Amino acid sequence: MRSIPKRRLLLKMASAFHEGKLVRATLNQVAAMFLMLKDPRVPLAAKAEVAAALLYFLNPLDLIPDLLPSGLVDDAALLGVTWKVIQRHITEEHREEGRSMVLRLLSRMNLTKEVPPAH
Repeated sequence: MRSIPKRRLLLKMASAFHEGKLVRATLNQVAAMFLMLKDPRVPLAAKAEVAAALLYFLNPLDLIPDLLPSGLVDDAALLGVTWKVIQRHITEEHREEGRSMVLRLLSRMNLTKEVPPAH
């Protein structure tokens, strides 16, 4: 399997989701979920749900290959469902730190213009 550079993958994702705004929102949610995993106040059951969703999201083997035009639909749906289920465990601290993490990542990759802020 051929490796895709991160910048190219993020640009493909951005074009697939309404000028990239949904990509930023999704990345912010993924970052908040990741930070929730590290929080000792969060119940183990909620952490297990997030870990399973993030593993699926990051797994190169997928139900629908990500390089197909609709390949990210299953990933986005799973993340959306997981977000709704565990949202009560996500604090404002997780959200804010997650947004900062995503902004730092995009800045390091010079993608802040290609992936505009989420509304």
